[in-house]
This record gives sequence, C-alpha cells and structure tokens, in this order.
Amino acid sequence: MKRLGSFDAQPFAEMANGMRMMKADWHRFMLRFAAQIGEYALKRLVERTPSSGTGGLREAWSVGSVELTAAGARVVLHNAMEYASYVNDGFKAHFVPGHWEGNEFVYHPDDPDGGMFVGGRKGDFVPGRHMVELSLQDLEQVLPQAMKTELAAWAKGLGLDVTP
Repeated sequence: MKRLGSFDAQPFAEMANGMRMMKADWHRFMLRFAAQIGEYALKRLVERTPSSGTGGLREAWSVGSVELTAAGARVVLHNAMEYASYVNDGFKAHFVPGHWEGNEFVYHPDDPDGGMFVGGRKGDFVPGRHMVELSLQDLEQVLPQAMKTELAAWAKGLGLDVTP
C-alpha cells in the first residue's frame, strides 16, 4: 500500500496529558475560583452598604463557606448585624427602645430611658438599599469573562494552549 504521509502525534499526546492534569486539578481550581468570586462579591457588597457612621454594618460582611455543588459552586456571604436584612430589603417605620451613648445608639429592649423612632412617620415604609441584589447583578455581568480568563490561565499553567 502506498504511504500518503505522516504527522507528529506528540502534540496530541501532550494535550491528552494536559487534559488528565486538568481533570485531577479541577476540584482545587473550582474552589479557588469560587473563593475569588466570593471576595469580589464581598467587595461590591461593602461598597454598596450604607455607612451608619460607625461602619458596623459594612465591617460585618464576610465570606462564609465556599463549596462545590452539582450545579457548580456555592459561596455564602454573611452579615452578623441583625438589622442587615432590613437595610437591604426595607422596613416599616417603628420605635426602637434604647439610649444614646455619645454618637452611638445602644439598643436595649427594656431601656427605661426611652429610645428612638426609626424610618420617618409611623407606618411609613423605608425602602431597602438592595445592596445584595445589586452586587449579585454586578457579579453576573463579570462572571462569564472572569471564568474564561481564569480557565485560560489555569490551562496555560498546566501547559495547555487553549487560545482559539
């Protein structure tokens, strides 16, 4: 039989080896990427969280757990301040028992010295700042390109050229 030509199979072998390396490293890559995305979202949340003067609400944001799921990854962002959801979602104006110590209001449910009315006139609704939703919308805008960039850098680090 007549020989029609030949080719070098080495690039295919290198690519197959790189693919095996990617498979072995996928879990670590995804956890690291999810943690980076969590830090990005945290930064946006802090920027969008209104300052109360003390900065307590802004400083209380943190990245909680980062885990892989069947659908991808889950990053939990947490705020330990009990009123964070009210600032985000809005609330009905209401009386808050407590007292002032200097420039800081101290909440106390049984405070004999009084308290303050929060949110305008009784019955008014104070709109939420929606910092969580806005930060997630921002994340949805940058996520596809961030994933492409990180995947390409990761593959290159494993010796694969994934440029089209």
